[in-house]
Amino acid sequence: MVRRLSVATVSESRTRAGHYRQGMPVTAKLVPDRIELLPNTPMTLTLRLYNGDDVSRDVTMSASGDLTDHVRLDTSAATIDTNQIVDIPVTVFTPSIVHAGTYAISADVAVGADADTPAGDRPAGSDVVVASATVEVSAHSDYSIALQPTRSRGARRGRHTIRVANTGNVALTIDLTADQTDDDVVSTTIDTSSLAVAPGLAGQAAVLVTPATTYWS
Repeated sequence: MVRRLSVATVSESRTRAGHYRQGMPVTAKLVPDRIELLPNTPMTLTLRLYNGDDVSRDVTMSASGDLTDHVRLDTSAATIDTNQIVDIPVTVFTPSIVHAGTYAISADVAVGADADTPAGDRPAGSDVVVASATVEVSAHSDYSIALQPTRSRGARRGRHTIRVANTGNVALTIDLTADQTDDDVVSTTIDTSSLAVAPGLAGQAAVLVTPATTYWS
């Protein structure tokens, strides 16, 4: 939902220098300009537009920056009257496979032209204002582990595979050990003692099960 205010508030008029871009008929900023984001948890910011010109201005908006595919603006176009503030909701959502870390997101606001139009093709008097924010994607560890197949049959040995899928957004290291049966009926060997898996990927290790006694038929 687009929210409109006809007159700038006192707090807006006293915004610190550089927070709004100066020298443009339309100014823009993202509020807040820094957020912490949990994977798979959407968060909404506000793209705040202000028209300080003496005529109404049509603007078009698009997302840019590091997380373009995960940023959605509530609308891509708006008309801003003279001395009016317009708030546009901006939703940021990152799946668990996006690595933990710091990212820069932006909203490009084109005044009188489409934000994707090359600078040389824009009509005279048009310009692009960029509102930026910093997103800190929090670390999230999660994984699934499975033994395949779950059952084997044979006179000499059984071959299995341990498969680990890293569904978090940080690198994962799993220590692997095999518990022997109390009656020593079989001996279990894993070809590695640890498995390192990058976010969004899967790793596997071979498992060999050898019976203590060979039965012939």
